Amino acid sequence: MSQLPEYRPASAGATCERVEWGRVARLFVDRHTSDLYDRHAAAVLKICRCCAGGFTLPEIPHVALVVEHVLGLLERQGEDAASITGMFEEPLTKLLTVCCTPFKREKTSDHLHFLGDVRRLFTLLCRVFDADRISHAVQLSAAQFVQAVVTRFEPRQGFVDALAASRVGPHIARTLHALAHRTSREHTQQTRRLMRALIAVCNELCFVPQLAAQLTHHAAAAGAAVESQQQQQQQQQQQQQQQQQQHLLAAIPELLALIADDEDDEAATGTSEGAGEVGYDAIELVWNVLELDTGAKYNIEMEATVLALKCAVEHIFVTGVSQKDREIRNELLIIASLVAANADTHALFVTSGLFGFLLQYATYIELGLQDSLKNQMFVTMYNTEDFELKKLLFSLLLSLSDTDTTLTLLVKGQFIHVLLMYLETTPAECVRRWQPNQVLELQKQVLHMLASLVPLCPQAYNALPPAPRSAVSSTFGSPSLSFIGTSNNLKLATGGGGIQMNLGFLSAGCPAATSDLTARPERGNEVLLRLLSQHQVWVNSKLVQATLTFLANVAGIFQDNLGELGTIPLLLEMLGMSNSAMSTVLARPLLFRCLSVLCTRHEANQRRFLQQGGVEGLLPFLSYQQASGVVAVHQDEVVIDALDCLWCTTVGSTENEIPFLDANGAGILLDLLDSCPMLMQYQVLGCINDLFSNPEAVRQAKGWRSQQDAEVNAARLLIRLWNQEERRLGVRSSEGVIVDSKRPLETKRHKEAKKELCNYVEVQLESDDDAGTAPSTSHLNLHTSLDVPELTDKSLELVQAQDLRDKLFLVFCRLGFGDDNKLSLDEQSKLLLISQYETLREGEIWLDIRNELTLQGIKPVSNDTETIEQAIANCQGSIQQLRAQQIDLKEQQRQRDLEQERSVYEQILQHKLQKDREVSQLASRRKKDALFAISSVKAHSERKAMVRNSTVKVNALFDAQEEAELASRGVSGGSVNSTL
Repeated sequence: MSQLPEYRPASAGATCERVEWGRVARLFVDRHTSDLYDRHAAAVLKICRCCAGGFTLPEIPHVALVVEHVLGLLERQGEDAASITGMFEEPLTKLLTVCCTPFKREKTSDHLHFLGDVRRLFTLLCRVFDADRISHAVQLSAAQFVQAVVTRFEPRQGFVDALAASRVGPHIARTLHALAHRTSREHTQQTRRLMRALIAVCNELCFVPQLAAQLTHHAAAAGAAVESQQQQQQQQQQQQQQQQQQHLLAAIPELLALIADDEDDEAATGTSEGAGEVGYDAIELVWNVLELDTGAKYNIEMEATVLALKCAVEHIFVTGVSQKDREIRNELLIIASLVAANADTHALFVTSGLFGFLLQYATYIELGLQDSLKNQMFVTMYNTEDFELKKLLFSLLLSLSDTDTTLTLLVKGQFIHVLLMYLETTPAECVRRWQPNQVLELQKQVLHMLASLVPLCPQAYNALPPAPRSAVSSTFGSPSLSFIGTSNNLKLATGGGGIQMNLGFLSAGCPAATSDLTARPERGNEVLLRLLSQHQVWVNSKLVQATLTFLANVAGIFQDNLGELGTIPLLLEMLGMSNSAMSTVLARPLLFRCLSVLCTRHEANQRRFLQQGGVEGLLPFLSYQQASGVVAVHQDEVVIDALDCLWCTTVGSTENEIPFLDANGAGILLDLLDSCPMLMQYQVLGCINDLFSNPEAVRQAKGWRSQQDAEVNAARLLIRLWNQEERRLGVRSSEGVIVDSKRPLETKRHKEAKKELCNYVEVQLESDDDAGTAPSTSHLNLHTSLDVPELTDKSLELVQAQDLRDKLFLVFCRLGFGDDNKLSLDEQSKLLLISQYETLREGEIWLDIRNELTLQGIKPVSNDTETIEQAIANCQGSIQQLRAQQIDLKEQQRQRDLEQERSVYEQILQHKLQKDREVSQLASRRKKDALFAISSVKAHSERKAMVRNSTVKVNALFDAQEEAELASRGVSGGSVNSTL
C-alpha cells in the first residue's frame, strides 16, 4: 500500500484568501465576459497570488479547467493570436510554477478521490509540449512541474501512475529532440534552460519503472492481456513507446554534439552563464538511456552517433581545462563503451578516426609523445579522474579489438608493449607516478587484457622492442587531431579515409623503435616471469591469480620459450610454499593448470618437470586426507587440477612414470578413485586407464587393497562402481542376470527419449498422411536433444551427461577379466557382462540404425539388410550365451547357498544336540549331588544319634562300675552320699 502523505489543512502554506472557482468558471464561459481576455489573465494571476503556497487536491479540477481554457486561447488562430499569446504567457507560467508545490489534502482520502483529475491535469501538459506557439518559459515551468511530481509529490506511487497514464513522456522526448536538432546559433539563454530542464526530467523518468517504459521499447509488460480491450490498450501503449524511443534515440547524436556547440557558443558570446551545462546534462541522459535499456544500443543511428561522439571526445580532450571537464571526458568514454557493445559500430569507430584518437591518448605517455599533443596537461595530472581515464581507454580499446583491422592498429601502435610496461619489475617513470594501489589495479586489468589479446597476435607479443624508447616525431597523432570539428563531413566507407586517419600517426612515429621489433623475441614472457618471480607479488592473491590465469592462457602458445626461461621451476616453487602463504594456496589450481598446459605433449618440459621433482611434489595433492590439510574450501578443485596435472606431465611419459610408480602411484590413484566424489570418477578412471598401459602399474593394481575395507581389491572396486552406475542410469537386471535380451545396456533415460521420439514420429506421420505428402525427416534427430536433460544444476547436468561404464570397460581391458579368483559368483557374473560390453554396445548401435531407417522410411539394399541382420543376430547370440553363463553362475550360487545353508543347519543341529547332552549331564550331575547331600545328612544324623547313644551307654556303664566298686568296698550309695 502506498505511503500516505502527511496531513496538512487547506489553510496551511501561504494562501492569502479563498479562490471563488465558480466565479472564475463563469468569467471564462459567460457570453458577456468570454472575450475579456485581459480580465481572464488577471484572474489567473490572482489565483496564483491567492494560492502561492500550493493547491489543495479538491482544487485540482478547477486548476485543470483554468489550464485547459488558457491553452485553448493560446492555440487559437487569427489576427489576435499574437496579442493573446503575449497576454497569457506569464499567467500560465506562474500557474504551472505554483503547481510545482506538492498538492495538499483537506481529507486523508483526497489522494484517492482526485487522482483522476490529477491525471487530466497531466494530460494537458502534453499540449504544452506539442503546441508550436507555446513559449519556452511556459514549457520550462511544465518540465519543472513534471520533475517535481516525480521527485517530491506524495504519495509518489499514485502520482507517478497518473503521470504515466497521461503519456506525457513521449511529448517531452519529442520536444527535447526538436530543440537538440537546432544549431547552436539558434540556442538562446531560455532555450538552454529549457533543454536542461527537459534533460533533467528525462533522467528522472529513466529511473521510474512506469515512466521508463515510455522512454524505451523493451520495458517488461505488467501482465498478460486476456481481454480484447486490454490487448488494444497494450498495442496503443507499445506504439507510444516506440514513438518515444524513436524520438529519444534519434536525439542522441544532437545531445552529444551539444558539448562542443555550447562551449563554442560561449567563446563566441563571451558569456559563461549556462554555457556548456546543457551538454553536460545531456551526457547523463545519454548514459542513462544506453545503460538502462539493453536494446537501445542496437536501435540508435549508429553512424551519426559515432560521428557526434568523435566530435565530443576530441573537443573535450583538446579544450578541456577544469575538473568538471575531466569528469565529462570520462563519462563520454563510458558512453563510447556502451555504444561499442554493439559490434556493428566497431567499423565506424575505425573509419571515423575515433579508434586511432583513443589509441593515441591511451599510449602517448608510455611512448614519450606528450609534446606532440595539444592540451597535454589535461590528461597528465595523475589524479583520480586521469586514473579512471586510463582504465576506460584500456577497456574500450579491448572491446574494439575483435576485428583484424583494429588488431592491426593495436599492434602497429605498440599497444601490447604499453601494456607490458605496467608489468615490469622496474617500471618506467610514467608508471611509478601512479599510486601503488592504482598500479596494482592497472596490472590486474592489463593481465586480463593480455589474456584476450595475446592469443590473437602472439608474434607481436613476442617481438616487442625493449625500453627505453627513442624520440619520435612531433607529428605523431596530428592526423587525428586535424579532424576535430569535421566529423559530419567524413565518408564512412570500408577501406576509405577512416583507416588512414587511424594509421596516420603510426606511420609518422618512432622509426628507430619499430626497426628493433625483432631484437629481443619473447620479451613478453620475460616480463611476465619477472613479475611472477617477485615474492612480494605472491602475497597478493588477486594479482597472483590474474598473472597465473594469463600464463595458463598463453602457455600453450609458448611452450618452448616458457620452458627455456625456467617457468616450471618457478611454478613448482610456488606450489611448494607453506600454507601460511594463503595467496599461493588459493592459486594452486591455477598453478596446476599452468603446469598441465606447459607439459601437454611436450617431452622437453616433461623432462624438466621430472628433474625439478615435480612428480614427487604432486603426490600430496592426490589424496583427500592430505589435501584437506592444505585448504579444505578448495579441496575438490585442488585435487581435480592436480590429477589433470599428473595426467599431462607424468602419465604417458616413460621416464616420469618410473618415480611415480616407485611411490606406489597406481595405488594412490585407486585410493583416490575409492574416495572421490562421483563428478571426479570419470577423470580418475581416464588417468588410470592411460597409466595401466604400463605393466608395472597393472601389477601394482592387482596387489592393491582398499584402506576402507581390506577385502576390496581393484576388481571389486571397479565392479562396485559399475553396479552404482547401472543403478544411477536405471539399467534393468534381475539379481545379476540380464533381463532385456535385446538391449541389456539400455538406460531408463534412453528409453524415455526413444518413447518420446516414437510418439513424435507417429504424430508427424499422421499429419503427413492427412496432407497427402511423404513423411518428413527434418525432425527425426529429436532423440539427440532428448538425451540431454534440461537441468538447472550444472553439476547434476555433468553427472547425467557421462557414462562411467565406457571407462570402466577400458580399465578392465588393461587389468584383465579372469585373473582374480577371490571374486564371488555374483561378481563373476557381473564381470562376464563387463567383458562382453563392447559386443553388447555394438549390437545396440545396429538396432538403432535399423530403427532409424525404419522410422525414416528408408529400405536398404539386400546386402546392407543382410549385414545389419547378421550383426544383430551375432549380438543376440552373444547375449543368449552370456545370459546362459550368468544363469549357470546363478545356479551355482544357489547351490552354494543351499550347501552353505545346509552346513549352517547341521552346525545348528549339532550345537543343539550338544546343548541337550550338556543339559542332561547337568541334570544327572545335579541329581547325584542332591542324593549325595541327602545321604550325607542322613549319615550325619545317624552318626550324631550314635554318638548320643554311645554317650548314654558309657555314662550308665561308668555309673555301674562305680557302684560296683563302691559295693566291693562295702559302702553303700546312701552312706557315700551322706559322707559327701
